[in-house]
Amino acid sequence: MSGPYKTPLPSVPEMIDELVGAGRTVEAACFELRNIIRDGAVTLLDFHNPQQTNEWLVNGALLMIDAFRTKDRSVPYLYPEYFNNGVAVLRAQFEVAAGLAISEKEITPPNRRFASDDKLVAEALEGLRANHWPNIYQAALALQDRAEGASPEAKVRRLREKIKNAMS
Repeated sequence: MSGPYKTPLPSVPEMIDELVGAGRTVEAACFELRNIIRDGAVTLLDFHNPQQTNEWLVNGALLMIDAFRTKDRSVPYLYPEYFNNGVAVLRAQFEVAAGLAISEKEITPPNRRFASDDKLVAEALEGLRANHWPNIYQAALALQDRAEGASPEAKVRRLREKIKNAMS
């Protein structure tokens, strides 16, 4: 699944895509998802027929995963449509079971002070004075690899602002 938005109720193919996106091979993602569903780590939700038995849903999902892994097209008629568009799990259950959940320790608090920025700002000021970089943005871009933080864009933006404030 591309983009920052993730559905709160991922289907079987979406869960495989997310596991592959997290670094697993397709085969490893299929085996992992198969084990997650078989072991009951997630609860399959059926939006087509809420009265459907859990055993039928689990067996159908396992059949779909195996067919996807082996590229087998001999699944019962309408199973792909049924399981792609009406059977899902809760995202929170899936992320915890698959080890994709972000712990609170991994989230950078919005008001965190990055002590290492002071050294990088000083280095940027020296480099700008020595014409090592043509502008503040280029200095921030060059130094962002050594800065702490979540995303490269956020680090560049933060360093650029600190360098600009230090120059004024």
